[in-house]
Amino acid sequence: MKISRSPHRPRSHRHSRAVFSLVLASLLALAVLLACDQKSGRGGKQGGGGGNGEGDSDVVEEKVPVEVSDVKSGDVTEAVQANSTLQSHRTLVLVAKTPGQLVELPIVEGQWVEANATLARSSNPELALAVERANAQLKRVQAEADRLSPLLKKGYIARAEYDRAMAEVEIAAGELRRVRSAASDVTLKAPFAGVITHVHVELGAELAPNTPIATLVDPDDLEAIVQIPERDLGRLVVGQKAELTSEAYAGQVYPATVSAIAPVVDPTTATVKVTVTLDTSAKATSVPGSEPIPIADADERRTLRPGMFVSVRIVTATRNGVKLVPKRALLFEETRAYVFRVVDGVAERVWVETGLAQGDSMEVVSGLELGNPVVTLGQNVLKGGTPVKIVRKDGEPVVEDVSEQIHATTEGN
Repeated sequence: MKISRSPHRPRSHRHSRAVFSLVLASLLALAVLLACDQKSGRGGKQGGGGGNGEGDSDVVEEKVPVEVSDVKSGDVTEAVQANSTLQSHRTLVLVAKTPGQLVELPIVEGQWVEANATLARSSNPELALAVERANAQLKRVQAEADRLSPLLKKGYIARAEYDRAMAEVEIAAGELRRVRSAASDVTLKAPFAGVITHVHVELGAELAPNTPIATLVDPDDLEAIVQIPERDLGRLVVGQKAELTSEAYAGQVYPATVSAIAPVVDPTTATVKVTVTLDTSAKATSVPGSEPIPIADADERRTLRPGMFVSVRIVTATRNGVKLVPKRALLFEETRAYVFRVVDGVAERVWVETGLAQGDSMEVVSGLELGNPVVTLGQNVLKGGTPVKIVRKDGEPVVEDVSEQIHATTEGN
């Protein structure tokens, strides 16, 4: 019997071998990739491509680069803050006391004047005539009284007649004083030293009584009135230190004092009015870490002016020598705060209790000690036990030991 072979079997056999070769190549490629991945993750020596598997136990987690800052000692203050507009405690609108024409006005807006300086003078011919008439009347009645005096002594006239003459002298003298005072009122003088902030009239104007002439402000007696929430009232007392700052003079802090606290709370806003007075006896100080704007005015007391917008900070508590960390180092889980402290190159999660804030720093009441390095940048990808590499400390780059770099480079080659 003749046995015939199928012509298709050899092709099936060749197909199976091709599939097997493809699978084998894929497995080899996967093995190479795994080997490369293990090699790149090793923390110790890196072997060649044909290793015997030794060193697999040396594979460690890659170090995370971080920036750290040491826990430092410093002072913190608790404060209540608000905004306000500066105003002068002594602002006076000077007015004309008598009618007349303004004949002298030697002032301009912004001018500094001393106390008792002449600010304006008006002319009133009627007042001058009134002074002359009053003076003449006084002389006449005085002469009559002088004539009657010896007659009284000789008994030629009654005492009542002489008393009437003396009464007329007193009336005439009073009238003369009145018209002289009115005549002197045509000259307006400064009651205190200050700055002319506004001139309300022009030279030659006809003045009536109580016509505004100029506004005089004492720039050395400035105050800011702020509205403080009722909840903070218990932290405020008269005499507390305060600080004023203005965008016009960024970087400058002006000392002030709480001078008054309103006895009532505004029920519509639930706030209390607090008056803060600028301390002109002390000079302004610079904000730490800032570059103050140069002040052109040689008299620092007059840099702040009425009408300026200012920020008011009332210091309610001060603590000295506390532990401080940068605010950016803090992380939060619900209401609890924690930081990552670096110990022997490993990030350690530490729960902390915070206190008062001071600028970019936060007081740490418990959990850390002075000098502890805490992570300030890169902490969002950390967890407890993560190896870290400090690349910056307190804002300065950290330079690695040159010998370690040479050793690592040699072994890598």
